[in-house]
Amino acid sequence: MNARRPMLQPGDGIEYPEYADDVKFLEQFLQDIKLLPPTRPNEGRFDIVV
Repeated sequence: MNARRPMLQPGDGIEYPEYADDVKFLEQFLQDIKLLPPTRPNEGRFDIVV
């Protein structure tokens, strides 16, 4: 049985501030594995396209 889990989407952390910590964690992870530039600010906003 598959449980439905919320997915982070553009706007999360802005429209839904309760997701800001999750977005910051994801941004840091993506920086660690070199998918986001290390100089990009980790603001907890998932609205910026790189």
